[in-house]
Amino acid sequence: MENMKKVAKVLDIVRKTSSTNAKQAILQYENEQEYGATLRSVLYYTYNPFMMFGLTDKTLQVVRPNIMTYAVAREEDVFLLLEELANSNINDYLRSEAKRLLLTINDDEVREMVRGIMIKDLKLGVNVTTLNKVFGKGFIPKFDVQLAESYAKQKPGSLRNKEVCITEKLDGFRIVYNPVQEKFFTRKGQEYEGLEHLIPELNDLCVAISEDNLVHGEDVVIDGELVHEPVEGLNSQELYALTSSAARKKGRHRDKLKLQFHVFDFVPLNEFMSGLTTLRYKARRSIMDVAFVALNDLKHVKPVTVFYIGKFDEEILLAHLKQVEALGGEGLMINLMEGTYECKRTKKLLKVKTFKDADVLVTGIVEGTGKNLGKLGAVEVKFLHNGKEMTCEVGSGFTDDERLVYWEHPETIIGKVIEVKYFEVTQNEKDKTKYSLRFPTFQHRIRTDKDEQDITDVEKN
Repeated sequence: MENMKKVAKVLDIVRKTSSTNAKQAILQYENEQEYGATLRSVLYYTYNPFMMFGLTDKTLQVVRPNIMTYAVAREEDVFLLLEELANSNINDYLRSEAKRLLLTINDDEVREMVRGIMIKDLKLGVNVTTLNKVFGKGFIPKFDVQLAESYAKQKPGSLRNKEVCITEKLDGFRIVYNPVQEKFFTRKGQEYEGLEHLIPELNDLCVAISEDNLVHGEDVVIDGELVHEPVEGLNSQELYALTSSAARKKGRHRDKLKLQFHVFDFVPLNEFMSGLTTLRYKARRSIMDVAFVALNDLKHVKPVTVFYIGKFDEEILLAHLKQVEALGGEGLMINLMEGTYECKRTKKLLKVKTFKDADVLVTGIVEGTGKNLGKLGAVEVKFLHNGKEMTCEVGSGFTDDERLVYWEHPETIIGKVIEVKYFEVTQNEKDKTKYSLRFPTFQHRIRTDKDEQDITDVEKN
């Protein structure tokens, strides 16, 4: 464990260094030392978003080690267990093995470092970008999903003669499923738990997709949206409130059993990890359709609704949009049939809505008047306009219950990112440098998967 001891001391120096450039310089220097391989392994296992261990600091609370009881751990023991944790469903046996391993490490600094790796938090104050600068591009793979551009931003005629697939835009909770790990991840690469009821059907779907000749038997990840099962009499917005409520529940919860997984895409796992894909949407669409036909009895996993496939026609698009929004739906998605899956925001996937949406940061609350006296009247929010911070109030869209809860418990919404819909951006008549949102409406959605760095720049929306 000598190399582990040296690495633990290096990381303590990094932890106590405030400057990002200085942290980077330290890591660059230490990477050239004889323990450089161990340093790289420690950082790789900690920061790789595709390696999740399912452990928490609370899980790993241990007494001081007793080397009279246990054989002293070796460096290779640590990394072998991490591999097993990453490639298996976490269970009581693996939790006990992780705890047992910590008990065999008699060096305090090393033990705390290994604990930090297991909970994926070494508290170093560095990010993936910095690590990839030090150790080389792609050292830590980035967890990115495909994000849509706005159809309204596209030049007129840009889709002329292009073959498209128009699908429903779901109002749910974005999730990616990895069948190798049998784990779910948010769009930010955070592990999401409590969806065990979906795994058997998703595994069947993955097998059916992998059997296609174009996929060559490779493992695939499934990209989709969690949506609450239909409830008679509820429109899309009301159904989303149930989806959001269930999705926010921690760990396993009975409410999550009512969540369905609506699939809108897939991509081979190795391509997803590299961010470079080759399979066109036309092929992916066909493969998914065949797989769902073969698995016609799936209860919890559904294909996204397809409205149209053919040459782009704006009249057809607007007709379907009108129909969807009349039923309370959020909008439509335009999938370019020749588009590859790109792990970034792309023009190969376009979202179509009458109202725009924005993710804004709640910075304060305002008491209401009249019937809302003693309740929330509005929230003060922050958004961006061309990179500059702007503020406005959002007072519409809250239910009576929400107004009461948020007023009595402001900590449940202040500092949180919420989703709003708005009609347009308006410029302040007296101060031309200030902008606001016209008709902003709260969508009953606190974005637990986002933080301040994800708030919307409405100029680019």
